[in-house]
Amino acid sequence: MPSNKFLRSLALATVAGVGLLGLGQAQAALLTISNAACSAFISPPSQGAVEADFKAKCAPGETLTQLYKSDYGSSGVHGESGPYASYYETDFSGDPNNANIVWVGPESIGGFDKLYVLAKDGNHNPSYYGWVISGWNGTDTIALSGLWMDKGAISNVSIWGVPGAVVPEPGPIGLLGLGLVALYMARRRIGAR
Repeated sequence: MPSNKFLRSLALATVAGVGLLGLGQAQAALLTISNAACSAFISPPSQGAVEADFKAKCAPGETLTQLYKSDYGSSGVHGESGPYASYYETDFSGDPNNANIVWVGPESIGGFDKLYVLAKDGNHNPSYYGWVISGWNGTDTIALSGLWMDKGAISNVSIWGVPGAVVPEPGPIGLLGLGLVALYMARRRIGAR
């Protein structure tokens, strides 16, 4: 028959495990961006020229990889591309001066030393705005607003990363497993008395 100490330990581990499982299902927050960290006017404002200038001004010397891109489509159909295209969607609004990059899962961008987001207009000054978003967790909505208020519009948004060492974080299931191992060890110690 299990001792009272063992049953109390089992109850505590169960409550802790359920709490840890709930951590993985937290609601996404909002990363609001409205002022430019780096921007430039490029003539002619081709996509290639914008991307080259963006890399030179926002991430000099870095090897950037485009992870996600969404082109504005006036019919409401937007063209998503990049290795993370099926995990994010972009909602353009305000003609479209605003854009929300929303994580739809199940995977998210992670394992990059630095992350950047680029919003391109191309027909106005500046041609683009760029921001360093290295603190972004990959699931929070990125809200871009108040850009090109004088008849400008976002033509596309993209997320870029500098590849880094991927360090896996212990997930809730892993932590629950560690708790069960600790309970097993505690049970063995109680049974040895």
